[in-house]
Amino acid sequence: MISYPTNSFVADVDLECLTTLEARMFEDSEEAGPAGNQQWGLDAGQHHKRWNVYLGIPDEWVSARDYSESELENEAVTKERVDILLDALHNPHKMRPEGECILGEIARQFWARAIQSASLPSQRHFLETFDEYLNSVVVEALDREQGRGRGLDDYLKLRRKTIGVKPSFLILEMGIDLPDEVFYHPVIINLADCITELIIIDNDMMSYNKEQAAGNEFHNLISIVVLELDLDRGSAMAWAAHYHAEVQKRFIDGLAKVPSWGPSVDVLVKEYLNGVANWARAHHSWSYESQRYFATKGLEIQQTGLISLLPKASAGCSHLLCAAPST
Repeated sequence: MISYPTNSFVADVDLECLTTLEARMFEDSEEAGPAGNQQWGLDAGQHHKRWNVYLGIPDEWVSARDYSESELENEAVTKERVDILLDALHNPHKMRPEGECILGEIARQFWARAIQSASLPSQRHFLETFDEYLNSVVVEALDREQGRGRGLDDYLKLRRKTIGVKPSFLILEMGIDLPDEVFYHPVIINLADCITELIIIDNDMMSYNKEQAAGNEFHNLISIVVLELDLDRGSAMAWAAHYHAEVQKRFIDGLAKVPSWGPSVDVLVKEYLNGVANWARAHHSWSYESQRYFATKGLEIQQTGLISLLPKASAGCSHLLCAAPST
């Protein structure tokens, strides 16, 4: 059995490190030299139509569309794009058709580069989980188009796929040969499921304000808890926080059940699970540090735990407050 110190997953995300990493990735300076002289991605050859990533996305590539999340409410459009993405990922060396949505070429270039260094097991696991994610997004789009609301259990079953967490674990696995017997072991799957669940709860608590204002409440845990359990908004937030604590405990307890596959594999398992565990914390911090949900007030809201309820798009302004998830 693999041993984990009780405080091994108590960590914070260093924003300064992330900022430095992003600056280094796209640095164009004398200090960076040839490696940073606007060479991002060119190690695998020229970009599509000699695209210069430092100048932004060409207008003709977006075809007068803004590719906003609102388009995910259209099941037909979503399915069309999902088919393009899957074809590009499964055929990374096939040039994309002229005039096709740029998402196909982006996916093709991404995967053509990734498979040069990603381990074979990680490639299989990514394609499997990303396929599942993309097809779940089509289901969500149909729900939005039809105005369908799901019950709590049914919602969580779908949300565990649409959250897109498991495909993201490619980053953790691509440098190691994690055997299928480990990846698909019930204990390892349960631990990954716990982290997925924690991120769902955090994400839906933090995105609730934005989504209720836009009228997109159907695919949000808080809205569903309010309706199904007949709770007010504050009580639904409290319910989610309590559920979050239960899942955290399930994850910690699960670590004690991780079997041993021998020293050479155990070190890979520990590296993988360290990354999986940190993913929830990293997502939590990113949600406040980015401007996706709270604009420029994320760090302030993280400290106070209070959010001004945004007015609905078709309604007057409300000044009610709801609690943000605690650190």
